[in-house]
Amino acid sequence: MPVVRGVADRSAHEARNALNGMVVNLEVVRSQLAGAGAGLAPTALFLEQAIAQSEDSVRFVESSLALLDLLLGAVGGRCEVRCELLTDRTVRFQTSETEAVRAARNLEPLARGAGVSVDTDGTAVILSISPRSSAEEIDTA
Repeated sequence: MPVVRGVADRSAHEARNALNGMVVNLEVVRSQLAGAGAGLAPTALFLEQAIAQSEDSVRFVESSLALLDLLLGAVGGRCEVRCELLTDRTVRFQTSETEAVRAARNLEPLARGAGVSVDTDGTAVILSISPRSSAEEIDTA
């Protein structure tokens, strides 16, 4: 598993670099528009929305990377997976108490935005997904 973790770490690093570059470039455009006058107010509104969406993207990518880290951490030295399906919508990942707290904290943006609940139980992280609405089911079909 060290190879897979290494690939995941490098992928995470590159994703963070790309997203951070986007945020920095949007901030540069913001500062340039600030001195351009009132005629660009509609453009500035779109820019503010783009900045907010890019910051949300960073948080969701960080949460997704935390989920990947949790999954990789649940794989033991002999490639056994230390997780348990509690219900058809709930899974429990065994980890250390420190990692459980860290993972739960890092998964919060995903939980808020994607209908996922994140709980800890000592040395475990418990993930549950809420049922999708019928509109969501149509979107993913």
